[in-house]
Amino acid sequence: KQFGINNDREYLVVLDDVKSTANPVRLHDYSFLLHGPNEQYSRSGDTYTWTVKNPDNETIVLKGMTVSGSALSYVTRKWYHVFPFHYNVLPHTRLSINITDSSRAVFGTALIPYKNTELSPTLVKKSGTNGSLGIEMTLDNKRDLIIINPNATRVTLDTVETDAWFTFVRFTNNNLDKATVKQGSFLSVDGRGLVQSPQKLGYHIGEMVNGSFVVRASSGGGVSTPTPTSTNTPVSPSPSPS
Repeated sequence: KQFGINNDREYLVVLDDVKSTANPVRLHDYSFLLHGPNEQYSRSGDTYTWTVKNPDNETIVLKGMTVSGSALSYVTRKWYHVFPFHYNVLPHTRLSINITDSSRAVFGTALIPYKNTELSPTLVKKSGTNGSLGIEMTLDNKRDLIIINPNATRVTLDTVETDAWFTFVRFTNNNLDKATVKQGSFLSVDGRGLVQSPQKLGYHIGEMVNGSFVVRASSGGGVSTPTPTSTNTPVSPSPSPS
């Protein structure tokens, strides 16, 4: 399964979770591919960047990080796209992030664009209990936690406790600002219960307003109409349409 979130139009988070369905399971090699401008790619540890010029001739940096519970290897090569019915050939760099000899592969990726005249975000790989992992993104007064929980069990990472497959939490000026869970029934941040449901939610999105956690959208698994509510206590999902 794959899930993507465009976080407030600031940056992109992509999650991939694939596994062998053979019985018995078989080992495979998996690759997560990214394509970027030719000869403008660099990597330092877990962080990689591309640098390009936009139509206004401004220098734009795309910074990325990919995490997994498995060992990752990185392979880059020059690649070409040939457009059908045209003679245009687009040379670029292809980044292949690889997992080998595994029955399951989980990739969690954050891609953040910014101008080279702006502050550069800091990306840090995080790990929690029961196989959970994540990315911490810090920029100016914002600190985001992107948490991946492949086993969908109750886990703790940093000050967040959740059973969701995916969790996003933002702190602004060290205070909880907003949170999202996908395929989960429980979320607690800094010891404060925000989501508690008898069933796994399709998604649950909320933010802090005047000291209360305001639910902006919630779904019990299908697609529901967002129903804003305000609460200081754990909340249950709004009903999904039949």
